[in-house]
Amino acid sequence: MKYGYSLLMIFLAGFFSGAGISQAHQPRVVFDETAVRVEEPEISKAYYGALEGQADLFLIRSEKPFDLYANVLVPDVPGVRKDISFEIKKDGESLAVLDGAGFRWTNFYEPFAGDNYFKGPEYRLRAGAGEYEIRISNPENTGRYALAVGEIESFAPGGTLELIAAVPRIKKDFFGESIISAYLNQITLLLLAIITALAGIAWLWIWAYRKKKKK
Repeated sequence: MKYGYSLLMIFLAGFFSGAGISQAHQPRVVFDETAVRVEEPEISKAYYGALEGQADLFLIRSEKPFDLYANVLVPDVPGVRKDISFEIKKDGESLAVLDGAGFRWTNFYEPFAGDNYFKGPEYRLRAGAGEYEIRISNPENTGRYALAVGEIESFAPGGTLELIAAVPRIKKDFFGESIISAYLNQITLLLLAIITALAGIAWLWIWAYRKKKKK
C-alpha cells in the first residue's frame, strides 16, 4: 500500500513538473491587505493586490543572509496603469527606488494560467540579515499590481488546493475575466490529475483491504 502511494506521488510530481506547474509562482491574493508579511522570501511567490488610496507594504524579516528578488507586474488589459513603483528599505533606510512611470514595461506571458502581463521594474540583491520593507505605490495610489518575490521555484503538493482556489479570483478581480476562464488552461489538467490520483489511492486501499481479508 505504501509502495503504491509513493508511486502515485512520484507520478503526480512528474505530471506537475511536465505541465509547468512546478514553475508557476505560488499565488497569494492580498487585495484587502495593506501590510503583508512575506515568509520564505527566496521561494517564488506572486502577491496580487490593488492600491486603494494608500501604499501597500510587504515586510520581510530574516535572521540570515538571503537572495532578495522583487518584480512588479500589472495585467495586460485596456487602460491599465503602468506607473506602479516600489521602494525597498532595510531597517528603515532606503536601498532602491524603482520608478514604474519612467520604465519601459514589456509583455510577459504566464503559460500555466494562460495570463498576459506587463512586466515592470525588478530588483536583485544578496541581502544581509535584517528587516526589509517593499513599498508599492503610484502618485494616486490606485491600480492593480502583482508583486513577484523570490526566484526559487518550489513545488509543494500541499499548496495545490490553495493554487486552484486562488486562480478564479485572480481571473475575476485582477484580469477582469469570467471565472470560467480560470479553467480553460492547465488548471483543468491539474484537477484531472488530482481526481485520477485520488481514484488510484482509493483503488489501492480497496485492493490492499481485500487482500488482507483473504489471508
